[in-house]
Amino acid sequence: PGPTRDRFLANTERAALEERTALGRDGVAPLPATSDRLLLQAWEQIAARIGGDDGAFIAESWRATNQTSIESHEGRHALDNLAEPGLSTNLLEYRAKLSQIIFADYPRLGLASVASGQHNDTAHGYGNRRVLEGYRRWMRRHLGEITGFDRSEPTLSQLDKLTDEQIVVIARSLDPWAR
Repeated sequence: PGPTRDRFLANTERAALEERTALGRDGVAPLPATSDRLLLQAWEQIAARIGGDDGAFIAESWRATNQTSIESHEGRHALDNLAEPGLSTNLLEYRAKLSQIIFADYPRLGLASVASGQHNDTAHGYGNRRVLEGYRRWMRRHLGEITGFDRSEPTLSQLDKLTDEQIVVIARSLDPWAR
């Protein structure tokens, strides 16, 4: 709580309006506001886990970010290149993004990274878009399982309403190695 958090929340709310416009009713787009909400939830999980020690919070946040972006994401690239040489860079990025969610102690960190990422002609853009398309399909098939889901809002702007377990289950359902 405090002025920094208040500014963060106000900026997130402003970004949410732009995000909803970009998504339309059913679209896929970069999700800066949803990503911010996921990050805030992950930070709250970290804070609850370590208590009120600022140094411990920073250390755990760093460790968790490294686990998601380096160990899980880059580790998946290494495994895919060994097990299935010749995969396209698009497919490599898609699979690595799934691993950064599946193997995270805080899966919201991995999903936040995907949600805030660009959707362009790069391998990362392709991976982000494909992961979000998978989440959107799952969410639409399981609306009754998502607490607080609002049918009047775009589906993907409600990623933060998923439980950690649902976040991982969805990523696993999309990953050919995890099925």
